[in-house]
Amino acid sequence: MISSTKSEKMLVALKDYKKRYLNKNIGELDESGTRIDGTSELNTDIQAIIVKKNQTLLTVSTKDFSYMDETLLSILLKGLADAHIKQNMIQLSALSVSLSLDKDEIKLKKLTDQLSEMFEFSDIQGLSLLTILHFTPRDIDSYISGKSVLMEQFSKNKA
Repeated sequence: MISSTKSEKMLVALKDYKKRYLNKNIGELDESGTRIDGTSELNTDIQAIIVKKNQTLLTVSTKDFSYMDETLLSILLKGLADAHIKQNMIQLSALSVSLSLDKDEIKLKKLTDQLSEMFEFSDIQGLSLLTILHFTPRDIDSYISGKSVLMEQFSKNKA
């Protein structure tokens, strides 16, 4: 059971979380600053482009061609965590998982050695991962023109 004092402190912390803050650069303290608050209004006119170079595309499948179910996926994700490998993009299909990872051959070897009895691994190195926030189809075409796309993923605002 929570004492009333702890409850009051929690409520205060939650109220403080909702406050709005101003961010100012040192040396520009007289300027108005940037408002940081809890609003969800986004300016979709501003496009963000992020390129991560030196990526490895790792494809993982089971040795017995069984479905990549929740149990197998959890084993793979635990192996990634144990090897300290952060995935930048992940795509699951019925029989395999494809991941975009920062290139680190030592960590990748640790993962493959740990899970080689259960999974088959194939990798392609020296790739780039492109993320575009607030895209148009023309934007995507201009960035991928003349390049081979090995894996792609779209959501409402990101490609």
